[in-house]
Amino acid sequence: MGASLISDAVANTVQSKGAAFEGVHTCCGHLLGSRVATVILDYMENNRLVRNSKQQGELLLRGLEELRASQPSVGDVRGLGLMCGVEFVKDKTTKEPFLPELKVAERIMDACMERGLIVFPGHGTVDGVAGDHLLLGPPL
Repeated sequence: MGASLISDAVANTVQSKGAAFEGVHTCCGHLLGSRVATVILDYMENNRLVRNSKQQGELLLRGLEELRASQPSVGDVRGLGLMCGVEFVKDKTTKEPFLPELKVAERIMDACMERGLIVFPGHGTVDGVAGDHLLLGPPL
């Protein structure tokens, strides 16, 4: 289940160019899909998963802050709830990134996967090309 919100200014600009917003997809308005979505939302509310995400996310972020403090290549950590990011840098003081060809995020992801931890690598943190980070998104 998803939604997109845009401002009137954006909508008016798109429409003034003769374009339209299409909201039709394969499962659009599918009754079973809609029912599944409402069951999931009820489950999330009844089991306080959003509150749990906030509490567990604070714990995760504290642990990542300890990692940042102790590791010379961890330049920054940030997050909200259980979605957190870890940025890797060549020089912590200047925030200089590693060279893109070193594929630092991918190499760290591989090491994590070997240990059973699924993370999502990213690059281009600095300028769209240079800069490595990992996204952590444990289940709610």
